[in-house]
Parts: sequence; structure tokens; C-alpha cells
Amino acid sequence: MALWLAFLPVNTVPARMSLKFCHYLNRYRIKNIKDARDSSICFEFSGREDDTGRRVCGVGISAFATSVLTDPVSLIEVPDKWTLEEAATVPVVYSTCYYGLIMKAKLKARQSILIHSGTGGVGQAAINIALALNCEIYTTVGTQEKKKYLRRKYPQIKEENVGCSRDTSFEKMIMERTNGR
Repeated sequence: MALWLAFLPVNTVPARMSLKFCHYLNRYRIKNIKDARDSSICFEFSGREDDTGRRVCGVGISAFATSVLTDPVSLIEVPDKWTLEEAATVPVVYSTCYYGLIMKAKLKARQSILIHSGTGGVGQAAINIALALNCEIYTTVGTQEKKKYLRRKYPQIKEENVGCSRDTSFEKMIMERTNGR
């Protein structure tokens, strides 16, 4: 068991990890990290709890490891229909969106919302939260391929509510669709 923690929080549970937030390292070609202790960017994980075998995902300190000790309050049970790979993409983007949209912006049911980069991780999490609240969603994408992807994945979003993020044309779309709001 490899644990890289400078300190152990009081209430921790061990979990063996099968996947961490390490695709970030490859995606951005961060190659000079000789040891996981050098990296503070890996804090999202999924795997199985050691004692119960329960499939979980969450956030923890130095999650770029084969095992993570974390506070049980930070664990989310992984639904059966999700893979552990899918689950590892959830904690940070959804906590970011929940904090920003619900806690800070006080987003309520049936409000309008503009979500930039609708096909990104945070964008899709924001869309899912807004859909759960029956909000009118306006979003931007950078390419026609991304627009097609978004329309397939979220048919609830009106086609005319998807604008281009590569220029300022989305501003006109928003003003027209919201009657200047």
C-alpha cells in the first residue's frame, strides 16, 4: 500500500484505487513529475473501499497512488451503471458546479443559464444540474462537431440555444433568445 500523506485526517477510510485523476498528466504532457508527492493536482479518484469492497469515488490528498486515505464524507457511492473510469470524472466537476451554481449563484428551478464550453467536463456537469432544475439552458461550443455531440447527448437543449464560442455571435443569440435579459 502506497500512501503519500504529510498528515492523516482524524476520520479516514482506506480505499484501493483503480483510477485516479492522472489523465490530466498525460493530456497536458506533464512529464517532469518524478514522484506522486511532487504533484498536488491529483486529488480525484475512484476505486473500492478496502474493508467493504464498495465502489466509491471522491477527492483526497495525493490521490495519485494505489491507495488513498480520505474522510468518508468525501466519498460518493458509484452507481452500478457507471464504470470506475466514468466515476473518476465526477467529483471535481460536480462539486465545482454545485458550489458555483447552487451555493454562490443561487440557481433556482426554471431560471435561465448561460453555460460556456458545454461539451467540457464542467460544462456537462452544469448542464446536468440545470436540467435537473428544469432551467432554460443556453450554451456555447467551439465547433460544429461539438454542437452535434451536445445535441445528441442533450436533446432537451434547443438547437437555437447553442451558440459559437469562437466569436461574439453567441452574444446576439443570447440577447434575441432572452429578449434582452
